[in-house]
Amino acid sequence: ERVYRSGVPFVSSAYRAVINRGPGGAAEECFFHMVNEPLRADYGRVEGVVFVAIDVTELVASRRRAEEASRAKDEFLAMLGHELRNPLAPLVTALHLMKLRAPATLERERAIIERQVKNLSRLVDDLLDVSRIARGKVELRRDATEIAGVVALGIETASPLIESRRHRL
Repeated sequence: ERVYRSGVPFVSSAYRAVINRGPGGAAEECFFHMVNEPLRADYGRVEGVVFVAIDVTELVASRRRAEEASRAKDEFLAMLGHELRNPLAPLVTALHLMKLRAPATLERERAIIERQVKNLSRLVDDLLDVSRIARGKVELRRDATEIAGVVALGIETASPLIESRRHRL
């Protein structure tokens, strides 16, 4: 009626309707892609409306399932990040205690464990950041970074492999 009176088309990509598809059947929620286009006479007056509706109920349901799966994934990542973070604190504490009790003993092995615990901590922090970003709880901002620090971290990460293969950097 509005399209007929105003002459302005109406388009909806997921128009919600509750319909009963048959006698004695239960009412169900359906979604339609709808186009209502005014049909004009030669002189421009609206004489009718062309109405097209395509049932997109399954498409809307699929989109809802995908959004719910994405939400569940984000919640899982957040929970995983927190669960992985919990055992890291005692590992760091144990490393510090080992260093205090016997500073000269197993120094190289402790350094390797420390380096890997730091790497794991960074990965867990990244995992938590991804989860926060996905839930819209973090705002990303660009910042200048000194490349020497990035290169030093890369070298530190690769050092055990470089040493084990007796390469020179």
